[in-house]
Amino acid sequence: MDQRWRARVREIFHRALASDDRAAYVAEAAGGDAELAREVEGLLTAHDATGILPRFEELEPPAAATQDEAERDESDGLEDMEDLLTGGLEGRYVVERRIGAGGMAAVYLARDLRHDRQVAIKVMRPRLLDRIGVDRFLREIQLTARLHHPHILPLFDSGEIAGMPYYVMPHVDGLSLAQRIRDAGPLSLGEALGIAGQVASALDFAHANGVVHRDVKPGNVLLRGDATFVCDFGIGFALGRTPGSRITNPGLAIGSPSYMSPEQIAGDENVDERTDVYALGCMTYEMLAGEPPFRGRHSRTVMMRHVRDPVPFLSSARPELGHDVDAVFDRALAKSPTDRIQTPGEFVRTLSQTLVVDPRRVEFGVPNPIRRPPPSHEVDDATSPTLDQRIRICTTRDGVKIAWAESGAGPPLVKAANWLSHLEHDAKSPMWRHWWSGLSRRHRLIRYDERGQGLSDRDVEDISFEAWVSDLEAVVDAARLERFTLLGVSKGGAIAITYAHRHPERVERMVLLGAYPLGRAKAGDREWETKARVELDLVRLGWGRENPAHRQVFSSLFFPDADPRRIAWFNELQRVSATPENAARIMEASFDIDVIREARELTVPTLIFHSQDEERVPVAAGRYFASLIPGAQFIPLPSRNHVPLEHEPAWRQFLDAFEEFTGVS
Repeated sequence: MDQRWRARVREIFHRALASDDRAAYVAEAAGGDAELAREVEGLLTAHDATGILPRFEELEPPAAATQDEAERDESDGLEDMEDLLTGGLEGRYVVERRIGAGGMAAVYLARDLRHDRQVAIKVMRPRLLDRIGVDRFLREIQLTARLHHPHILPLFDSGEIAGMPYYVMPHVDGLSLAQRIRDAGPLSLGEALGIAGQVASALDFAHANGVVHRDVKPGNVLLRGDATFVCDFGIGFALGRTPGSRITNPGLAIGSPSYMSPEQIAGDENVDERTDVYALGCMTYEMLAGEPPFRGRHSRTVMMRHVRDPVPFLSSARPELGHDVDAVFDRALAKSPTDRIQTPGEFVRTLSQTLVVDPRRVEFGVPNPIRRPPPSHEVDDATSPTLDQRIRICTTRDGVKIAWAESGAGPPLVKAANWLSHLEHDAKSPMWRHWWSGLSRRHRLIRYDERGQGLSDRDVEDISFEAWVSDLEAVVDAARLERFTLLGVSKGGAIAITYAHRHPERVERMVLLGAYPLGRAKAGDREWETKARVELDLVRLGWGRENPAHRQVFSSLFFPDADPRRIAWFNELQRVSATPENAARIMEASFDIDVIREARELTVPTLIFHSQDEERVPVAAGRYFASLIPGAQFIPLPSRNHVPLEHEPAWRQFLDAFEEFTGVS
């Protein structure tokens, strides 16, 4: 039956190509079969747009279930899978129950015994192993492991049991966006733009790392409170890889019909990040309208409409949004990738501007642009400067990928990395946002996440002081800087000193804040070293837990005068910036810092700031640093915090003195 139907489609398609009046021929040849006529018309339209012939052997006849219907068949082989999973993971995870199943894999709720937390374990369905192999699933594991971003669901663990590959993710105790739309209908403008902004942020980061998702849809977006997470990079592929390394068959249309771009539907081998722009546009349309732009009874009908039909006017469903919004979706869902809005971030910014919403208030990471009143001494988020940064990737001598960002314009200013950072999380954090905005207003600010943390490679062999200096060298070279001001905060001060000592011709001047020349293992203070080892144990034991109690210890030490909201932000920064093991490795490597010789031989003009009442790094360390560096100036700041907060007079004092020292005041 299926073969005869496919043969009929093939025959009508090829004869229609040679016909002067295709529409009339197809209507006559289909003999009144409307589904058959629509199928052929869609294939003809796709061929006209792409020049690619259909793969007729892969067509589904009209009676076939859609992908969504197929995914609802959850019972096939899952009982045996659960038994194998329970036995194979005994002692590491306790499998509690199945919480989801799709056409490719099933997801189970489990308890991680080592870290005492709930996790989700995803494992391939047994019936697919012989049919498609494990390559596609293993690729998902590889892609997920590479992507460290606050809005991408991270990878905890992976492995294989009885030939079934699996991986372990955080359990998001919330709803998928699909459930949210199904339960509540169309979302408010603020909520929809906020979610779209967070998804765009995740996709832009993935694209910068050469990864295309290819299956962006509400079912792959998870919501927990104000946080949004993108999951299932299972059918993505790396851009620029060699032709034989792809795990998807050429010409095979992969994705979810309601969100597939025309080039995906046509099986184009050169699908790129613009297919994710198209899918994000469809998903955002659905958030605002309550249903996707193209619908149909069968998956093939839906795909045909993506290729052939104009975008339905969103303003018909949401008149209050105005007619200008229709032009934005026309561009986001353009049939040709070259006519389309080119990046996810550009789409959200364009949509925000069209809807007369200040795009700076649709922060990528804060779902609702309507703000709550701040505590009395805080600066209102809505009026605080928002950082417009551009994130790029460079590679060190030993092959580690380092994420770096630039913002602002003016003389170049490079900040050496400190203990924990995350380029995107920091840009929104009330602990750091005023720093990056303030330093960017008269400088081209360049900052980065060092290896092992943030958006940079985390699975690295070498975490050492020499490797940190190498990270800084790679970023400076990638930014093509000849001469610049170098800023070192906390541990970054020693890295900055070493770089300036080795490359004095490139460093015009240097500024240090809260820095120290000796690590705890080199300072000769047994009590200080003992405390350091206790802190190291705290990191290894409690860093990855959902309960922030262990991280709270460090937050209170670094920022004793911070309000609860800022403390919560810093707690979260610690969690998202590094794994427990990497956080401990970074901390332990910092214990062996010793840059006394380099400081004494330095020839670069240096200004040193230090909070005079802080406990984390006592002010004596800053004074000692200043005594080592020839001609260094020292300015104590009236603060108990390791880094001054926005509302403190110490922040304004720092910024004024910094701008005067760098000659831009």
